Amino acid sequence: MSTLKNLATLAALALAVACSNAPAEKAPEENLDRVEIPEDFGFVTKKPVALTVRASASALERGAALEITREDGRRLYMGPIQPERDVEVKLTIPAKDDAVRVNLLSNETTRSTTVMIGSGEGTAEFE
Repeated sequence: MSTLKNLATLAALALAVACSNAPAEKAPEENLDRVEIPEDFGFVTKKPVALTVRASASALERGAALEITREDGRRLYMGPIQPERDVEVKLTIPAKDDAVRVNLLSNETTRSTTVMIGSGEGTAEFE
């Protein structure tokens, strides 16, 4: 019986210590008062871009596909391209990206160029 009594006393003591009055935490609103957000900070994580790609007949002489990737290699677009006809592609990319890679893929070669898209627009031409 005394072991059971000791266990009950120990459990009550542990419960009393666990429920003791700890210093109260501040409400989230009070913590937010101290946050300073820079003037140039934006919550935007994505941005729209428009690309125009053109290829000459000699660049596509054996046929090719158009591929647009982020600089880290992640594919954003893949599709057909015809000689001397503009391909206009509208994409949404991460706001931190300032450039994309435009690739002409054929059976024999890959031709690539980097297009700066900081302004939201870019053009690539393959001769």
